[in-house]
Amino acid sequence: MKSAAHVSIRHSPFDTRIFHKECKTLSKNGYEVSFIVPHDLDEIMDNIAIVSLKKSNNKFYKVFKSIPAALSKCFETNCDIYHFHDPELIPIGLILKLKNKKIIYDAHEDHPKDVFEKLWPMPFKIIVSIYFSILEKLASIFFDRIIAATSHIALKYSKKKTTLLRNFPILSLIDKSNEIEIRSKKLLLVYQGGITKLRGVKQLIESLEYVDENVELLLFGKWEVGFQEECQKLAGWKKVKYLGIVKQEELYGYGKSADIGIINYLPSPNNDDSLPNKPFEYMACSLPIIMSDFKHWKEMFKSCALFSDPESPIKIAKNIETLVKNPSLRQKMGSSGRKLVEKEYNWEKESGKLIEMYEGLI
Repeated sequence: MKSAAHVSIRHSPFDTRIFHKECKTLSKNGYEVSFIVPHDLDEIMDNIAIVSLKKSNNKFYKVFKSIPAALSKCFETNCDIYHFHDPELIPIGLILKLKNKKIIYDAHEDHPKDVFEKLWPMPFKIIVSIYFSILEKLASIFFDRIIAATSHIALKYSKKKTTLLRNFPILSLIDKSNEIEIRSKKLLLVYQGGITKLRGVKQLIESLEYVDENVELLLFGKWEVGFQEECQKLAGWKKVKYLGIVKQEELYGYGKSADIGIINYLPSPNNDDSLPNKPFEYMACSLPIIMSDFKHWKEMFKSCALFSDPESPIKIAKNIETLVKNPSLRQKMGSSGRKLVEKEYNWEKESGKLIEMYEGLI
């Protein structure tokens, strides 16, 4: 049987893109799949072998212990194909290439740019960014295939080797989820994802102060350290209902019960060219969207979203009120987004590119 190992020291064992999309797709198509990742124990889940690495939040441990441990596990699994998800693991791929293994690097983000959004001293950011750039250049030269999560990231690599594999939702999973009844007479806005400053959550909450309509924001996700206290002091907080971290199926259930989806990323080197999964999940739930006015977002989502300056609470509020007062516009945009997801923006269709790429390596 053909075998493949996915490897990450950054992600969770049940990461949506890696485990639920890529690993499961390969398993269903006849591959014996392992996922080498920080976890509590070795186990088999959905026919995928979770090969555990020691969990640690210590960044020095990850560099000096997790990477050698991951290499050791790669030797133990002895697979045909190794699929790496973190730039710091590229040296392992180079070692495995010497043993004639097929190697894939999966660029989820523009990592050299992403470094500059970290709360690190600037000299350290520059060093790490240059290091990641060198590693990714080596991957482009010596690895068998590159996967890019966005068209912007794909431009960095050899066109001949690179597959664009966008992070679209699993439509069948969303359609199977049950709508969660929310006892509220208010019109429901929903934000799902990391609750951080760079994702414009503060400006979103501030915008609620300027909305005259009877609305409530359902907020889901993990808070950036110290940020929750800052947001709770805002006047708009009284219109927020924080529901914590919930399972993916529950998120879809809440999405189906809401009226408007919101994604308000602030301008940054990485955000400007990003293509997050959330707008597609909102579209799959037939939600109209209010989102940041990034150029490529305006081109891609023009039929199902309103766009505002993410740094302007007043402009965000204006878009909220526009949709609140126009149920026919909400329905039209929600329907348009749903049709786009059914036609193209779904994992069921996108996953064919993953299998085609793998089959080309065997």
